[in-house]
Amino acid sequence: MPEENEPAWRERAVARSLNAARSRAEQRVQRFLDAAFELIVEKGTTEFTIRLHDWCDPGEAPRKRGTHHRRAISEFSMHLAVNHADRVRGALAPQTHLLHELVDAAAEAGAIKVADTRRATALIQQTVMFSWFGNRLVENPKQRLTAQETWEFCLHGLDG
Repeated sequence: MPEENEPAWRERAVARSLNAARSRAEQRVQRFLDAAFELIVEKGTTEFTIRLHDWCDPGEAPRKRGTHHRRAISEFSMHLAVNHADRVRGALAPQTHLLHELVDAAAEAGAIKVADTRRATALIQQTVMFSWFGNRLVENPKQRLTAQETWEFCLHGLDG
């Protein structure tokens, strides 16, 4: 908020500077999004991705110069989900399909008991995807969920 005695020219200059920086940041993010989606279309797969749960550690130490910062990946993932839900669904479709096939096969083999494999697949996928985000809300690193714990819960559930 500008100070009461601040000259109008200064306020306009600051606003132009902030608008220009915001515009550059938005353009940079859009270029990154475009490149990611181009790669997905070109490869026909999302196999170039990383294990999101492990790579989005909220308590990571500062990285060495020349290496990426993992927090940006988690923030970028949230940005994608919010602003490009259709594209994210499309990118996740192969994973969702494979997971559903695995749940179907496990149910048919009697390894798991579920009433509806499609809903079970959705619950598993959403639990795994949200667990990394939830870890960002936990301050004590010892209380954060690991990928293994999340998968164990998906496999065994509450068994009530």
